[in-house]
Amino acid sequence: GPDAPGHLVGSGMAYACKGDSAGAMESFRKAGAQRGFADWRPGPIDLGLAGQSDAGRKLAAQRGDAYFNRMRSIFAVYNLSVIGERDWAFRYLDKAMKERDPELVWLKIDPRLKNLRDDPRIVPYLKQLGL
Repeated sequence: GPDAPGHLVGSGMAYACKGDSAGAMESFRKAGAQRGFADWRPGPIDLGLAGQSDAGRKLAAQRGDAYFNRMRSIFAVYNLSVIGERDWAFRYLDKAMKERDPELVWLKIDPRLKNLRDDPRIVPYLKQLGL
């Protein structure tokens, strides 16, 4: 239903794309609660999508690679791209490519990867993926 965690994350991204950072954060919070995280706190990607990239970068720096290494490489790429940590995001993009992550097919259009598409370093990845 409309309150399923995946749907809430999607609506949060929609709010973020419209520039409604409060609506985005509320959707992400509800998604966290639905997944059983009573003490849910926004991660770097949630902060970035809600227009708080500085806070997202600070949190990413505090958590470091230990945090990002616990998730799929492509999710680390999403987190780091959204907050504008391009160099760091490209390191995880290399890993995602080696892992042949199926979500790489969205590299050219996923809104979370917009910051990487503005970077000339993306070109060889797109070519390698045939995009």
